[in-house]
Amino acid sequence: MFWFLYIPLLLFANPFVLPPSPITETEILEGAKGRTLCMHWSLKERGYFEFETSQENLFFEIVLTELPASFTLEEKALFREEERTIEGIQKSAFVFSYGKSVAPATAPTSYAVFERRVFEKASPQPLSLEELLQICREKNVIFYTGAGISAGAQVPMMKELEENLGLKKGEGALKKIVQDPEKAASFMRKFHVSCVQSLPTPAHKALTELAHKKKMPILTENVDYLHEWTGVLPYRIIADQLDPSWVENIDAVVCIGLSVDDKGFLGWYKHHHPKGKIIAIDLKQPMYLGDDDYFLSGDLQEIVFYLPKNI
Repeated sequence: MFWFLYIPLLLFANPFVLPPSPITETEILEGAKGRTLCMHWSLKERGYFEFETSQENLFFEIVLTELPASFTLEEKALFREEERTIEGIQKSAFVFSYGKSVAPATAPTSYAVFERRVFEKASPQPLSLEELLQICREKNVIFYTGAGISAGAQVPMMKELEENLGLKKGEGALKKIVQDPEKAASFMRKFHVSCVQSLPTPAHKALTELAHKKKMPILTENVDYLHEWTGVLPYRIIADQLDPSWVENIDAVVCIGLSVDDKGFLGWYKHHHPKGKIIAIDLKQPMYLGDDDYFLSGDLQEIVFYLPKNI
């Protein structure tokens, strides 16, 4: 599962060495009118489920390499055959669509930046709060947030979305979506509204203060507006517009509430900068941490709130 939004990228400046750009409430509200959010769940080699939402439009589709035997002839007739790229391979697929896609022609051609970083068994080095403070004071770091930082707001977590859509229940859930697409669409509309209207947590506000002090950007995998509501525009990674030279002098990526390397950005970072470190702040050890990385276990709201006061 992953999610992203379509926004233009500055092509000539290295965004990883710049402070976060300011954004006003008027700009946030104006931008929300035309912004498209997209979420995607991979079904591995079997296909994928994806939806797009904007203020005025909703579109989703189910893409399958084979139609389940449990589908009726009437349900199978709702699919059309097309060529699609699935797990990086062009394949013949069956496609069920609801609504009309309005994603711009400049949308990224791929989601993943690099092979996702996953370790089944690893023992990252434990990190104390004081050690993290020292790293933030002395090193070039970028901050990278995931869904965990928004858990204290009213934005549905991915687990809740998956449960509402039934995406962990296999082909039976897809069958229900085909039978009643409007019910599935209603959950997606509610998610879009919550992304726009939810207010930032203390950790969001503290991270903005910290980014200004360090003059370094905030990267995020989240499509909600919680970072924007603190007055800054976070950097959202676009897979086909990254430059390896951007991370040459980045000593560490500090991950905050990021449970998985969904976009493969951490794998990309380590590939191009093997000596760079990954630091995770979370309650549970993420699987993207290797033996040479660092883990600070604890409540990220409390930890991040503490940092800018002591830098």
